[in-house]
Amino acid sequence: MSDRWVQRAAAASDFVHNAAWSLMLCCMRTTVDLPDELLRRARVTAAEEGTTLTALLADGLRLRLGKGSARPRSMRPLPRSEAGGGLNPWVDPASNASLLDAADGDVASA
Repeated sequence: MSDRWVQRAAAASDFVHNAAWSLMLCCMRTTVDLPDELLRRARVTAAEEGTTLTALLADGLRLRLGKGSARPRSMRPLPRSEAGGGLNPWVDPASNASLLDAADGDVASA
């Protein structure tokens, strides 16, 4: 074997070793035991958001650990009623009793 071939083989080996080490530092596999219901909800959420379970878990960990989300989530519009009308004039929105009476259909306390 020539010295040149040995040098190339050593350089290739170093490259593969460094690449593997970089990948290991970037992304590590681990096993996490989650309650079945939590895992089911996480999978549904990931599918609804068009992301992977791994990305959802990583975002959740970043938020919990105080690093913020890696990517901003799109904001969903709030539902809006087109029914009109609003509160009856006798309902005081600042009064729990008035709101409860209105929910029960009790107009006598107005």
